[in-house]
Amino acid sequence: MASTLATHAEGELCPAFQILFYPVITMKKEYTHTSSQQNLLGANPTQETIDTYCNELQVTATTPPAFIMLSGDDDVVPAQNSFNYYLSLLKHKVPAEMHVYPSGGHGWGYLDSFKFKKQWIFELEEWLRNLE
Repeated sequence: MASTLATHAEGELCPAFQILFYPVITMKKEYTHTSSQQNLLGANPTQETIDTYCNELQVTATTPPAFIMLSGDDDVVPAQNSFNYYLSLLKHKVPAEMHVYPSGGHGWGYLDSFKFKKQWIFELEEWLRNLE
């Protein structure tokens, strides 16, 4: 949802930045999170709808800066969601930072048990301080 807002909103509705935890970015069959796709687009979306909500395809030079976090061992949302989005942001010269933690799976968010919690908090705080 956050990347959809960042790539589809215009004017005053567009956020100043985006912070994405293990995001679902694409609706392409090979990389999407199937449940998310069905929840967002319905059971039988048209190809046009799928393309519209492949947010890596919707990035422009006006897309807000992004901070992306994921785990390399996430078996719920394929890492390609984040990788392809990050590459699209760079292609359009949108400031972006991506952190891939070696373990943690999916859904670690604010869990104190997440091995890299202090690290991601520090990295995010630094990124926010340096936003232009």
